[in-house]
Amino acid sequence: MRAFIFLLPVLFFIEPINCQSQNDSTLFQIGNITIAGNRVTKEKVILRELLFCSGDYVKKSDIDSLFNATEESLLNTSLFNFVTIKSIVALDNSIEIFIILEERWYVWPIPILEHADRNLSSFLYEQDWDKINYGMLLEIHNLRGMNEFLKLKFRKGYKEQIQVAYEIPYLTKNKRHGLETEFSYFKKNETEYNTINDKLVFYRNDNSYALKYYRGSISYKYRYKHYTHHRFSIGYYHGFIHDSIILLNPNYFDKALNTQKYFNVEYSLNINKTNIHYYPLEGYHFYTGIQQAGLGLLENEMNSITSATAFAYFYNKLSYKWYAGWGVKGKLSSNFKQPYFYENALGYETYLRAYEYNVIGGQQYITTRSFIKYNLVPEKIIHFSQIKLNRFNKIHYAIYSNIFFETGYVHDKNPNTDNKLPNNFLASTGIGLDLVTYYDIVFRMEYSVNVLGENGFFVHLKKAF
Repeated sequence: MRAFIFLLPVLFFIEPINCQSQNDSTLFQIGNITIAGNRVTKEKVILRELLFCSGDYVKKSDIDSLFNATEESLLNTSLFNFVTIKSIVALDNSIEIFIILEERWYVWPIPILEHADRNLSSFLYEQDWDKINYGMLLEIHNLRGMNEFLKLKFRKGYKEQIQVAYEIPYLTKNKRHGLETEFSYFKKNETEYNTINDKLVFYRNDNSYALKYYRGSISYKYRYKHYTHHRFSIGYYHGFIHDSIILLNPNYFDKALNTQKYFNVEYSLNINKTNIHYYPLEGYHFYTGIQQAGLGLLENEMNSITSATAFAYFYNKLSYKWYAGWGVKGKLSSNFKQPYFYENALGYETYLRAYEYNVIGGQQYITTRSFIKYNLVPEKIIHFSQIKLNRFNKIHYAIYSNIFFETGYVHDKNPNTDNKLPNNFLASTGIGLDLVTYYDIVFRMEYSVNVLGENGFFVHLKKAF
């Protein structure tokens, strides 16, 4: 390690491989791999993310792309702010590889002061300052240096919640098997009970909770190679609503009950081969998931609902600074009128831009998305000498302008006649400006318009797709 630290300044002035007598088909054998900067992260976790290992043979023409892809693989773990891979050709024609890491900060005790709306744009539009949450959140990333994750949340205010979650990605020596578990208890005095005019309507009771539920799940995860993840989950949900909600909407829970419970099982396949997971510009991302809710094991359990969700997104670099992306996402589920609390289509996790203020319920939906982006400000790195912690004193950022076009359709078997968006063609377009920076932060400012002529300026805090 001391010898490596001594060589570190020299490595940044060395061309990895540059020998005119060698052609692009020249084979090099990978020799020693030396890792520096991992004060917390175990070396075996880092080796799991490499796309090469000692003893492999690689063509000269493939080395740059191999190193770039490996840097991206390490960055996509969200364990490091910066990754640099350097190499030196030894006398025996082998390659000595040096991996220089700058770790993130992993322990985050975070005071909670947040809005409780479905998205930031909806909150800014409604400006309902009663919908504020407060409390404390503790997140510990990279626990034990093994990329494990612990989350503890205690939240009061509009949405009260106690949550515990723990993830172990590596249960076995081959680092392919993992486990994740989560428990949450949730309650609030005000809750949505129906959708009218494509917007949520609420019931509030200051003397009693309008909605309470607890849920838990445990998931087994299998990672095949680098990019393919399988997941099998089993969970349980038990909810309670105030009797007044049954009068307002008998279909809120199944069978007009004031309590709802069910087991659910789910399998998903996730293949993510994008360059930057939190803001992809190149590569592809496939996902498919099948869920069975209601197994018929409990008294008064919710009627069985089968659903399948899938998406495929593609990202390409068109030319210098220009990028394009497009894809499709859809959901199929049991084609009958489902309980209101379960029948979410668009407006929550999945939405179309320019419809941020709307909620569209139904059993099936399909959306298409596309964009063209221009890298307005290429990635820059800023050093803050006043900050002594090296996990925070160097940040990177980039700015992208973009235009986008999206379409969608939601099928609702028995729609409320007051809602105009289900069973109709949906489309929107607009322009946006994205700030992308360290710790996976994406800040999006967009102006969009939909086919109804509704338009607005919207703000979001993560990637569009």
